[in-house]
Amino acid sequence: MTNPMIKLDNEIPTEEELHDYLIDNLGLLSSGYASEYPGCETFCKKAIGTILESLNRLNQLPRIDPFWTNTNRRPTIHKLDDYCNLLLQGNDQDTLAIWTLAALDVSRGIDGFGCQHWQALHDQGNFDVTWPICAALLQGGPAGISDRALAMLLSDIEVVETAQPVLQSYVASARPNISAWATRVLDRLHEASAS
Repeated sequence: MTNPMIKLDNEIPTEEELHDYLIDNLGLLSSGYASEYPGCETFCKKAIGTILESLNRLNQLPRIDPFWTNTNRRPTIHKLDDYCNLLLQGNDQDTLAIWTLAALDVSRGIDGFGCQHWQALHDQGNFDVTWPICAALLQGGPAGISDRALAMLLSDIEVVETAQPVLQSYVASARPNISAWATRVLDRLHEASAS
């Protein structure tokens, strides 16, 4: 029997309540899922920490702020998209907001695994090539969903040389589906550089 999803009963939850709520709503970032993808554990910890930090940030927003109009005034994962986009309207360099949107895309399995957000972080100079690689792998890499999009992103932001050793490490994976995924991404990168 599965546990019912944790809901936030308090309008202003404690940090512990927010943490428990988040852990229950992680989607593709959950430790059970992420452990199937070697090398992605660090990425997942960062993504989870980022979402939690944003939930705490939203929780600090006074409940009289116009953001809360027509809501139950609880800081939920579903409100983070609107909140982060609102923050980015005021400051398009808000790293926490950008990272949160990318992490939410990955956790929900949204096509594109946060591509636009990884590009924005790269443009800021706040970037690690393993982030979009792990995001793409978690968000459907073995199923062949993210190969083309990842190769295009890595080419567009000109980090192919940095990405190749990371992808090569996945080619060497003992898991055939991960090895095949990394090989497909590398093949697409070679095709792009040849054209």
